[in-house]
Amino acid sequence: MTYEEKAEQAILNDILRCNPCADITAPMYRPVSDTDKIRYYEKHLPLVSYVRDQAVNFIFSNGLTTGDEESNQRLQDWLYSKNLNGITNYDVFKDAVGNALWEGECGIREYEGNLYMVKRGYYAILTRVADGIEFIVGYLIRQDGKELDKDTIKLKKDYETISEIFERFSENKLILLDETQFVNLRNSTAHLHGDPPALRDQERLTLLLSEYQHLNYDLDFDGPGRIVLHVDSGITSSELAPTSEIVNQSQGAVLSRNEKALLEAKRLANDIKTSSSDAVVVVSGAFSEKITHLPRVTRSTDDFFREWIRNEGVILAQDIGISPSLIELGDISGNVSMEKIVDNAIENTVIPLRENYSSQASDLISRIANVPKAYFDKYKLSQIADINNDRHTVTSMIRDLANAQKNAPSPDKEELSSMLVEYLAESLKDSQGNIADLKDKR
Repeated sequence: MTYEEKAEQAILNDILRCNPCADITAPMYRPVSDTDKIRYYEKHLPLVSYVRDQAVNFIFSNGLTTGDEESNQRLQDWLYSKNLNGITNYDVFKDAVGNALWEGECGIREYEGNLYMVKRGYYAILTRVADGIEFIVGYLIRQDGKELDKDTIKLKKDYETISEIFERFSENKLILLDETQFVNLRNSTAHLHGDPPALRDQERLTLLLSEYQHLNYDLDFDGPGRIVLHVDSGITSSELAPTSEIVNQSQGAVLSRNEKALLEAKRLANDIKTSSSDAVVVVSGAFSEKITHLPRVTRSTDDFFREWIRNEGVILAQDIGISPSLIELGDISGNVSMEKIVDNAIENTVIPLRENYSSQASDLISRIANVPKAYFDKYKLSQIADINNDRHTVTSMIRDLANAQKNAPSPDKEELSSMLVEYLAESLKDSQGNIADLKDKR
């Protein structure tokens, strides 16, 4: 390859790389810590807040109760009393559950008889390993309320008693809390810090983020794709002026022409890259008439990406652990009543979530509110309630027909009564022929 050919190839490579051109697409921020990743997804995926809040609303739709009228009044009085921040204990508990659903964990601290939420990253778990089991000794928060560098601190064997542990960490302006003052509310108790959906399903969520970013890019910049400009062979050779042939063949002249060609290539590449769809770009004679256009391969308008954006809510609902049908997302197929769909979703997703969070916080709430126990109130299944209303109506009709038979016996009335009895008997059976469940569930 001649010197001129090498120079031309270098110019073309530089155009393709477009290194000197200003890149208007800012690189996607890549969070480092797990907490940063969780909150980054929450900030940039628009449906996170909606799905999480809807899940919380269903969990708390029937409120908390003790099952006893007298103690339940004490519980309600305490739940709606306010802490020093003017927030009711009920709202603190709701917010903590919402944070635990998405971030995997959230702390609830008792202070002067009320609850305060401590978000992930603002407290550390003290653990000790004994006989191969890592168990929780206590919790640490900073006196100034700021974030901690570590979320887990394994204690050494040198510190055997709680008093020694407290003395050690109080010197570092930290507060040590035990299980009577603090609860680490987790979406999964199988993990020390819960199981954050954003870390469990990073591939799909990252794809959603990339699609939103690409869509915004397409809206802001109507890019043409890659354009390859072919340099005119005369710009780097001696084919300029016959009268100065000897001068133009010198090494210095060739280098000067190459440098000018490179600058012109950079200018044109930058103009094309940053131009709008109605811009006019001036091309000098340094380039040949041949231009190669390489269309963009990936577009946000592709059906694949549109489908991903449409399914964002469904994906997030699955990650959080709630049925998409409850929050009016996803496709419903088959001849199934809406009441049945809601009841199944409540039974299979909401009730287990209620049990998970109430079992973790019940001891702390019960002790502070001075009640025997605290749990979520029962949920009345819509389908069962409707069927029981129908059964009650049919029973009343049978009773009225039986009374009418006493006063004026009639074969027609007897036949109608038999039909109603048969209908009532069939309604008491499920699809397997067993007695149906007539009770409400939590």
